[in-house]
Amino acid sequence: MSGRNRMQSLGLRKPIQRFRIHRASALLLTALVLVTAACQPTPVATEQWIPSYLELNLYSGKAQLQWPGESDWTGMEGKAGITIHEGGRISTDTAEGAKFFLGDGSTLELGPETTVAVQNPRTFPRLQMIVETGSILFFAQKPSYEFVLPFCTVELLSVPSLIEVEVTGETTRLAIEEGAVTCEMEGETVTLPTCREMVVRPGEEPDIADFCTLGTVVAPPTPTASPSPTPEGFVPSATPTASPTPTASPTPTATGESVVWTPTYTPAPPTPEPQSSKPKKTKPPPTQPPKPTPKPTDPPPPPTPKPTEPRPTPKPPPEPTPKPPPEPTPKPLPEAESPRPTADSVQSTTEPD
Repeated sequence: MSGRNRMQSLGLRKPIQRFRIHRASALLLTALVLVTAACQPTPVATEQWIPSYLELNLYSGKAQLQWPGESDWTGMEGKAGITIHEGGRISTDTAEGAKFFLGDGSTLELGPETTVAVQNPRTFPRLQMIVETGSILFFAQKPSYEFVLPFCTVELLSVPSLIEVEVTGETTRLAIEEGAVTCEMEGETVTLPTCREMVVRPGEEPDIADFCTLGTVVAPPTPTASPSPTPEGFVPSATPTASPTPTASPTPTATGESVVWTPTYTPAPPTPEPQSSKPKKTKPPPTQPPKPTPKPTDPPPPPTPKPTEPRPTPKPPPEPTPKPPPEPTPKPLPEAESPRPTADSVQSTTEPD
């Protein structure tokens, strides 16, 4: 082999050796990255999904909150919000109650001197409420709630539902203002529809009766999680009304300096009636009543006197003059001729008496 060939072979070996070194380095780095990633611990999820019915936001009033295992009460005022993980108790003072908005749009109103225990059983996707004392008004938008009373457990059959629970001493009242619920008692399930209430006293049978009529109950408005008051002086805009359909004969109407074409409805011209040979009857003026047309068999009515002239007083008919009885006519003689008149007899008849 000549010296030239040896130099060429040495020049080819150097790039090949460098490529092999770089390839080995890349494989080594990849192996180190995989080993390091496998040795690191798996990250733990820090956030947990919370159902909307477990979120309570105070909207109005004041309340106190007591968490499980604690003896102190925490005051709630303003726009405070809490999440029920395990449970808790909510209480109001004697002055006023409190109103909460839940995450799904439902509302919870607590009356004065009311204590309610809320629990998240976790076995069922719902929120339990136990009314210890006082009264609540609950407007449910979703069937994710359950009410535990001293005599039964109340579940929702339909939504929206408006439920009122009042506990006074040992007497419990359950009223359904909208919707329907079931009350599971010992060995019996009672269904309460709208406008039906049940009052239970210890040692007595439940008293079930109607307290309202359908159509008179007005449900509260649907709340939102972050309500905003209506600004003062706000007037909703009026709903536009449909304009009438214009015809082909518009009439211009001048308004100020411009002319507005207002569509009008032009009636069709009347159809001319054919002329008849009979003369048309002229109707009397509207101020005078129409005169009755006499029948052909009836005599013509007497003329009506003018209103300005007095009606003539009819004169009484003249008394009839008694006629003298007729003189008996002498019967002619059958054979003798009647005497002829003489001049003396004619003069005597013509002379006056």
